[in-house]
Amino acid sequence: MNWYYAKDGQQAGPVDELEFARLVLGGAINGSTLVWREGMPQWLPYEQVWTEGLPDWRAKPASTGSAELAATSPADAAAPPSMATPSMAKPSMASTTVCSVCNNPFPSDDLVRVEGRLVCAICKPTLLQRLKEGATIAPTDESLQELDPDTLVRLSADRSGSIDAMGCLSNGWRVFKNQVGLLLGGLVVAYLCMMAGGAIPMIGPCIGLVINGPLMAGMWIVFVRAVRGEDTSIGDVFSGFSSHWWPLVLVNLLTGLLSVLPFIPAGAMLLVKVMMNHGAQLQPSDWVLPGILALVALPFAMYLGVAWVFALPLVMDRGYGPWEAMNASRRIINRHLGAVLLLALLSILLFAGGVVLLCVGILFTAPVTLSMWASFYEEVCGTRVRSS
Repeated sequence: MNWYYAKDGQQAGPVDELEFARLVLGGAINGSTLVWREGMPQWLPYEQVWTEGLPDWRAKPASTGSAELAATSPADAAAPPSMATPSMAKPSMASTTVCSVCNNPFPSDDLVRVEGRLVCAICKPTLLQRLKEGATIAPTDESLQELDPDTLVRLSADRSGSIDAMGCLSNGWRVFKNQVGLLLGGLVVAYLCMMAGGAIPMIGPCIGLVINGPLMAGMWIVFVRAVRGEDTSIGDVFSGFSSHWWPLVLVNLLTGLLSVLPFIPAGAMLLVKVMMNHGAQLQPSDWVLPGILALVALPFAMYLGVAWVFALPLVMDRGYGPWEAMNASRRIINRHLGAVLLLALLSILLFAGGVVLLCVGILFTAPVTLSMWASFYEEVCGTRVRSS
């Protein structure tokens, strides 16, 4: 089986197992060198791959002759160990950085900066080729191009043919898999804070009005930055309190109030029935008309809830005002309605899967779902939307 390895920021190989053993025992490949072979999901440091039977870079290179190399020759060595072991699924995130192209984690020292983007050895040739062909690459140091809401909507609509909902799900899963601690932690922290604020007796609803919007926006920012490969942390969940706090509170309040407007006729009809009965218990027939009105209102309420899904991140990410963000979000969703409907269906399926897994699965399907929507946001509202 052939091996590939990173050398001076470039891909090297393939080399057979005998040559690979010489490189390891000779010191050309050590524990921090990125390596890849068929069957591995991504490039990994050799120390994450190494197991009994593979050449050990820690061995003294005093004898690189027949004794040591025979142990690794295909004739005598056992089959290469499986890479499906959970402990080898990915390197520790403590000293790694995410490649801005493939979203896979690598040791920070093994990434190189190209046009403002940190990229791994395998992605560097691809990125350089795209630059040579004249492609415009948005650097992560300048992640957003300043666009007014109307221009953003227009440029986003131009990308409608290139949006792939299943690709957003795939990218969302990859980002979550590589940064599970960050994304799951950010989600749990945000919702625990919202639940704690709402549980305070008497003033819980008022607390929710002033903290829920900023917390949800901060959670969005954590996921969006993770998708972009930018530096982020669980502490960014609280970033909405230090910037754009009041606009975020207004967006959360306005979207909540306006989303229940379609149910007002049903509620008014039910109130009339109660008053006409002078407080007596309502009969089943009294619920028929309000129920019909509520069913008619449900699709409109669901549409409004989805139409404003990007209002909070647009305030945080692009600095739009409350009404600008809500209006831009609605117009962008309308122009990508097919992809949005598919994403909504995928979200329902993921939620159902989490419930089936004794509800504990929601801890994993929820961040995957948010990561999927953050990937979609990046495609239609983020750095991918640029003027020529």
